[in-house]
Amino acid sequence: MKTIKFLGFLLCICWQNTAQNNIPHLAKNGNATQLMVANKPFLMIAGEVHNSSASTIEYMTPLFPKLKKMNLNSVFVTLAWEQFEPEEGVYDYTLVDAIIENAKKNDLKVCLLWFASWKNGESSYTPLWVKKNTKRFFRVKTKEGKEIETMSPFCEATKIADAKAFAILMKHLKEVDTAQTVILMQPQNEVGMFQDIDYNKVSLKLFEKKVPKTLISYLKKNKAHLDAYVKKAWSINNYKTKGTWKEVFGDTPEAKAFFTTWQYATYINYGAKTGRAAYNLPMMVNSWIVQRPEDLPGVYPNGVPVSRVIDIWKAAAPDIDIQSLDIYLSNFKEIVAMYDRDDNPLLVPESKAEVSRAFYAFGEHDAICFSPFGIEDAADNFVFTKSYELLNEVQHLIKKI
Repeated sequence: MKTIKFLGFLLCICWQNTAQNNIPHLAKNGNATQLMVANKPFLMIAGEVHNSSASTIEYMTPLFPKLKKMNLNSVFVTLAWEQFEPEEGVYDYTLVDAIIENAKKNDLKVCLLWFASWKNGESSYTPLWVKKNTKRFFRVKTKEGKEIETMSPFCEATKIADAKAFAILMKHLKEVDTAQTVILMQPQNEVGMFQDIDYNKVSLKLFEKKVPKTLISYLKKNKAHLDAYVKKAWSINNYKTKGTWKEVFGDTPEAKAFFTTWQYATYINYGAKTGRAAYNLPMMVNSWIVQRPEDLPGVYPNGVPVSRVIDIWKAAAPDIDIQSLDIYLSNFKEIVAMYDRDDNPLLVPESKAEVSRAFYAFGEHDAICFSPFGIEDAADNFVFTKSYELLNEVQHLIKKI
């Protein structure tokens, strides 16, 4: 009897390990990193629907068959914190369950976009109970001391509340998504602030503290391979390894940018880590990219994972697998090359619906995903739809690497 019980225990352990290994994950294959779904490489021939397209069941239901007819195999879909947790501690699973069910019916995989503390440098999708309590959930301040609509990344209360809701979502996914329709998660969307630094007193006090040892250790370890932007800023004070942000990086816009980036990255990593403890799906973040080389942080959202500061993100956010780019500029080839690194596979979650970009990303950079934004708008684009059909036919060759 003891032997039978022991064998049963071993079978249970083996089943649990197999189930864990079958969870979508990233795996290295030679020089390329691949997304593994059901333990097989999966190429996301994808599209991102408009932000409000999944905000009601009535609107989303007829949308998914249309996406399937466009020859997509996966879709990026929004889930807003304000709809998921309309009252503190009260969770509404209606929309996430509908997204999973509609995607599954149409044989589509999903990346869920968690619109929570931020979206496009603002906080439009934060629940009303968070927005109204500006004392508990404080905002970014301008140099003149005015609070703006953007939630401050220095607010612990917002970070904890956001992470709690995200973990509840991940737990629910693990329980209901037995077919593993959701294969990737994006916590937040195009984060950052349109100013050089958050001028609230918590932020300014932290700015006078020493640079975290974790970042210094990363810089030292990766000095030979750092992005030129970070390396140049660090060289100003002769690669100092101790001191405040100004002492290490100088009294420069870069010092403020690295400080702000560190805060956003650690905030989002906290949520990702909390979520992964519930259900360990791969995580990615996206970036509103630098539009012109001369633009300073704050012209573009300061803190977002632009190529200039991927190294800061890598040091601060180990639970985020991929820093990605939203690319609408014409110099596509030049910019995507900045995101294709040994420690960062290329994933394009937003782009123009130009299918030549998809062929280039998959063929030249072993991209995990290509996904135009507002994909439903291309439903009548014959060239795009047929090109995606061709990508589906040859993807087995691309995945061989």
